[in-house]
Amino acid sequence: MASVVKKVKKFRFPKFMKNFYFVASSIFLIWMLFFDTNDLITQYRWQKKYQRLLKEKAYYLELQNTLKQSIKDFNDRENFEKFAREKHLLQKPNEDVFLIIEESEK
Repeated sequence: MASVVKKVKKFRFPKFMKNFYFVASSIFLIWMLFFDTNDLITQYRWQKKYQRLLKEKAYYLELQNTLKQSIKDFNDRENFEKFAREKHLLQKPNEDVFLIIEESEK
């Protein structure tokens, strides 16, 4: 009986993968994408933070504009008194202030 010998194929890398420039470029690319201080994950987090800060900036600029408008309104005596009565519950002497609180529907 003849023994049957199976030939096992060895795995061989393609020729281009043995090239020094391909290996060096691959290692460099992997390093830059995952291990560097400016890797992809860090860049993504910075971009999200930047977008959030832009939204906050727009919010505060809008708030600043409304406050500037309210400051302009304070130049008028009647608007100033109205604001003081509604927001801070101030009153004139010999005057009573009544608060009416409406219950919201649930």
